[in-house]
Amino acid sequence: VEQLRPFYSELISEYFPTKLRW
Repeated sequence: VEQLRPFYSELISEYFPTKLRW
């Protein structure tokens, strides 16, 4: 599911800090 990684990464970066990098 590497294709979903960037997707969640962007959503998380908006909702959460960049500390939660997948």
